[in-house]
Amino acid sequence: MFNPTNSPYTLMWTCEDEVDPKDPSPFHCLTPQGEIMSGKKTEIGFRFIPTKLGIHESFWRFTIPEHNISVPFLLVGDTHEPAVSTDRSHINFKSLLLGNTAEESVYLINNETKPFDFEISENSCHSEAFSSHLLVTPMKGSIPPHGKIPLNVSFKPHEEKEVNFNVAINIRRKTKPIFLNVKAEGYSMNAMLVCEDSRGQKVELTRRGVNEIVFGEVEVNEKAVRSLFIVNTGKFNFDFEWSFNESSPRLLKMLSISPEDGAVPHNDRKRCVLAFKPPNKVTLKGVELNLKISNGPSYTMKLQGQGVAPGLHFSFNKHDFGPCFIHRAGMPPHQALLTLSNTDSKDISVDCMYTNTAYLEVSFDAVVLKPGDSKDVNITFYPREAQSYKEVIVFEVNGLSKSQLEVFGEGTEMKVEVENPKDKMLKFGALRVGQTVKRTIPIINRSPAPLSFNVAITPLSPFLQQLPAVLKLAPSEQIDL
Repeated sequence: MFNPTNSPYTLMWTCEDEVDPKDPSPFHCLTPQGEIMSGKKTEIGFRFIPTKLGIHESFWRFTIPEHNISVPFLLVGDTHEPAVSTDRSHINFKSLLLGNTAEESVYLINNETKPFDFEISENSCHSEAFSSHLLVTPMKGSIPPHGKIPLNVSFKPHEEKEVNFNVAINIRRKTKPIFLNVKAEGYSMNAMLVCEDSRGQKVELTRRGVNEIVFGEVEVNEKAVRSLFIVNTGKFNFDFEWSFNESSPRLLKMLSISPEDGAVPHNDRKRCVLAFKPPNKVTLKGVELNLKISNGPSYTMKLQGQGVAPGLHFSFNKHDFGPCFIHRAGMPPHQALLTLSNTDSKDISVDCMYTNTAYLEVSFDAVVLKPGDSKDVNITFYPREAQSYKEVIVFEVNGLSKSQLEVFGEGTEMKVEVENPKDKMLKFGALRVGQTVKRTIPIINRSPAPLSFNVAITPLSPFLQQLPAVLKLAPSEQIDL
């Protein structure tokens, strides 16, 4: 304020609000009265200290008695809570095994431009009757402007019961504390693992050592199973998870456990199926199956077994017919004879999965071969075009495994020609009666397959038809070329 006059004057600030001892005004004048000398100025300060949220108003009057001046003033202030909060309002430790400690972090976040102190109420860290205690660190401190600090919350149950904490975090200048709800449940674990073999016999497995599960000899692609029962004899549900120590994709493809994880309600059991299905001849070595029960015991099982192939012998597994002439009516077919023999000690069923085509036929009907028996299979090749052929004949053994037989062949045209194109027309010239002229013509087989043929001549001239007196062709027998 400035005094433009040539004499000093007195100023006064008076609050015109109704006085309420239970609700004092948050506005305070720092200089309620004073004197301003001529040509001088002074500053008047007001302090606003609210005790509750919302908009506050206060009526004041400014007076200068010497000049009979009176001016009303309205002071307005708006109060809001400090922007201090936690990044989450609750923690759920869920089920905890007695004696195990769980820990999580919660951040106190300050979005204001000045620091704020905090302090955690010790009593709020205890459950009813002080039977359980929640550990929070730090218990007090300061949050920097536009910063955050972590609160580490840990709990170690000692009783089989549910507990609920409402941790009170007191922030300076905040009207109400921030509450962090923490829930947990303590329980003790009681579980059993029982294995049932293929004969229905059940054996309880131990958690204190390595158990053995023996599959024995399993035919290729046959599935051998063992039932594993997880029994929950406790008061609370628990989760379980199976895992193999073997990371080889080849072995994991032949072993499976279903379901791989899940939950078992209390006083109930869960059946899991362990399966061994070898795709080829293999021996299980060093493979372990592990069962982990959440917050509970673990079981280890060593798996043993062998994948064996059925004793079915093929006289050959691959056959190449080679180049063959395109089949025409009346031509002899190209055949191969396959022999299947049962060298096993038990019956073997065999079926052919191949569907005959116009160029390849397999003469086979499903059969059961007793030990020592054999069966012949005719494979006939009828090439229809000049091209390469490849077929895979699949035999299904015992309805489980498949054996493959590869068949190759090539269709080709017959190409028999005179070696010299000039010999396509043969000229004997003018001859005297009784004179003999002989011509030799080289013939070449340009096809990729050998062939047998005969050379014949059919004269159109009646005179030349007097064979062999006039015209003779040799050799007249079959030629192999």
